[in-house]
Amino acid sequence: MDDGVRAPVYSAGNALLHTLRASMKLEVPADKRLIHTMLVPIRWGDMDAMGHVNNTIYLRYMECARIQLMEGSGFAVNPVGEGFVIANVFCNFIRQLEYPGEVLVKSHVGAIGRSSFDLYHELLRS
Repeated sequence: MDDGVRAPVYSAGNALLHTLRASMKLEVPADKRLIHTMLVPIRWGDMDAMGHVNNTIYLRYMECARIQLMEGSGFAVNPVGEGFVIANVFCNFIRQLEYPGEVLVKSHVGAIGRSSFDLYHELLRS
């Protein structure tokens, strides 16, 4: 569906930082691989005074998908144990979301390094 928001984010690799500094828009690599999808409901409380989903909530939608992805892959989410660290976050806002509705969060993996990997999320109005 192309009537939603595409918000690729979560880059843990340093190679993308150079691209971000130059353009302030994250270019998503074509060779990324889809690894997870999740539907997230848009709640009334997700909206701000302007009547659309607040920009901070997009990161919550991505967090929900990331946690489900990690737990589904066998990684326990434990705040006092070892886990994944988000090195940086970047979001391209293309269209606004509004209540009511659902957001389809597509998670993609990009470059994989020795101690990091690039994870992208695409948000689409369902």
